[in-house]
Amino acid sequence: MRFLYLILLPSAFYLSAVAQQPGDLRVTDVRFSQERSPFGGESWLSMEVVVDVRNNSNESSPNREFVDKIELQVALANNMGTQSQPMLEYFWTQVEAPTLKRGSHRFRFYLSPEQIERGRMNNSEPYAWYVQIISGGAAGGSDNSLNPVVAVSRNLREQPRLDRFLDLLEEQKEERAGILLPQAETPFRDMFAEETPTIKGSDRAKE
Repeated sequence: MRFLYLILLPSAFYLSAVAQQPGDLRVTDVRFSQERSPFGGESWLSMEVVVDVRNNSNESSPNREFVDKIELQVALANNMGTQSQPMLEYFWTQVEAPTLKRGSHRFRFYLSPEQIERGRMNNSEPYAWYVQIISGGAAGGSDNSLNPVVAVSRNLREQPRLDRFLDLLEEQKEERAGILLPQAETPFRDMFAEETPTIKGSDRAKE
């Protein structure tokens, strides 16, 4: 999905002005850090995406305090080359939250210590990153998926760069799947329990 133009936010990342639908979902922050597993060992790279549910504009929803079927896709690129001759490796994953209540929710994703060492990721912030959220699945089969919410990093603020990022990501998706892990599939699965959404299909969702 492409969008038309980008605006600078105070938190130093960019959102599609076209994609931001009033009253429903917004990406309010994206942060990276290196965190040690609760079981010890080397640090993992953490990507935290903050999603704000402001309302449910679908009048046919059974409970408008909630937005259903939130699909979150995230991708990042690590530069194995130089600034003048970048050589990018892509990581991506997606999760679905069956429902989210009005308020702020934090989705976390992780790269293993082996990937950090292999990719020589000396800084927490990757070369570039991309987030897309699609909501839908409300009662009556209505769907808001034609209006995704998109957030991107500084390096993707120019449309040609974003287009190239998405094209190369699509080429590497199958090969690079399963490397960037949702929180529920890592040693961090039981941390931040009060602010972590339940993810469809995860072990956490079965408890």
